[in-house]
Amino acid sequence: MYYSNSDDEIVGFWEKWSEPLGGQYECVLRLIEFFAKQEKYELVVRLHPNLLNKPTSLINKWQSIPTKKNSHIILPGEKISSYDLLEKSVGTITFGSTIGIESAYYTKPVL
Repeated sequence: MYYSNSDDEIVGFWEKWSEPLGGQYECVLRLIEFFAKQEKYELVVRLHPNLLNKPTSLINKWQSIPTKKNSHIILPGEKISSYDLLEKSVGTITFGSTIGIESAYYTKPVL
């Protein structure tokens, strides 16, 4: 399970910003490639509901992510509970969303 976050909301989390996997968008593209090469797990990307409050160009960029085998995108306006997704997931990947802390509370592995 990958939970996105708004880039402008995570800037203050670290003293020095380091992106070894690229920014969020690039990281999601890499994860999609990785999950397409294996058969055991599916990648579900939950786009943050706040994305709908961002510029149209950013919304379009995220909503048109090219998925592959074993990857799915949940759009920001979809009425799917993040907690239901969390309960059914094997683990959580996030770029600073508070769902990462909540995932740890649910005893899910968090990256």
